[in-house]
Amino acid sequence: MNYQINQEVYASAFFLPTSVADEHLRLAGKANLKVLLWLFRNPGQAQDPAVISRQTGIPEDEIDDAMLYWVEAGIIRRAGEAAAPGKPARQAPEAGKSGFHPVAETDPEPEVRPALRITPSQIAARLAESDDIAYLMNQAQALLGRTLGHDAQADLLEIHDFYGLDTRVILTACQYARTVGKQNNMRFIKTLAKAWSRDGVDTFEKAAQRVSQLMQSNALWEQLRKATGIETPKPTDYQSECLYRWTQEMGFSLEMILLAYDRTAEKKGKIDFRYMNGILQSWYKNGVKTPADAEAAQRSFANRLRAGQDPSDAGSKSSYDIEKALAQARQLDPTKTKRGQ
Repeated sequence: MNYQINQEVYASAFFLPTSVADEHLRLAGKANLKVLLWLFRNPGQAQDPAVISRQTGIPEDEIDDAMLYWVEAGIIRRAGEAAAPGKPARQAPEAGKSGFHPVAETDPEPEVRPALRITPSQIAARLAESDDIAYLMNQAQALLGRTLGHDAQADLLEIHDFYGLDTRVILTACQYARTVGKQNNMRFIKTLAKAWSRDGVDTFEKAAQRVSQLMQSNALWEQLRKATGIETPKPTDYQSECLYRWTQEMGFSLEMILLAYDRTAEKKGKIDFRYMNGILQSWYKNGVKTPADAEAAQRSFANRLRAGQDPSDAGSKSSYDIEKALAQARQLDPTKTKRGQ
């Protein structure tokens, strides 16, 4: 069957660069094309991810990833970022070669990303030459419950080659994503993989242990939500790390975490995980394990203040210098304060 354009639609039209059709029509994914069409149709509008998501049907947390394709292709650039005059065009790797390299074990954290997205022909070559990659793609499709397009396949190859993760580790990340309802969010899986690569989670056993930790943190978050009225359905990465540290490394019970929450609410008037972390770090350092211990420590602290003594010079269970504890916590925990901490 032949098709032709309805000429009446030209009454209202906008323009696209010819390179979009000539060079990217086959390579770009559906989400990439949708965001580009939106940008060219709405060049003067504020680029609110929520608005773009609503009008394109792309999940809000995948908008940046979809835009990145066109940034790397040179079609668009980030606001305030000047074009590089005279910069030679980047060359794609040869067919059959991904152009990515596993992260060396000595690298503290991979930050320099591959220059170009892997192409469909390169993906096909990798599938043909590697049973391991073919197994990764097939099993990931089964775990995520959907057919993987070019973007998702490229993401998985980037995780495998660039972050240097074993196939079973990647599949464990996919399984966890499905468990928490993120099976359609490759950005979530990539963020998870980056953290695992950084933390040395490079075997199936380590990945399974990390998932167990995450599930425990999620369960504890649900208990916190019910007890405190927190509305956020899932903890941030920082909050998950705190929950794991408090329960698994410091050995605090939910009762003690809730007590730290109450103390934080009294002081700050809101949930502040950084402040809670300072309280719990202080309790851990000084052997405060029960509500009775915490009450005794607070009384001792108040008594020493009234006596004009330095509370921080007191014995192990009587020290309650929260500001000093917060400063120590910031030294022990290099993670910077983020949303909702």
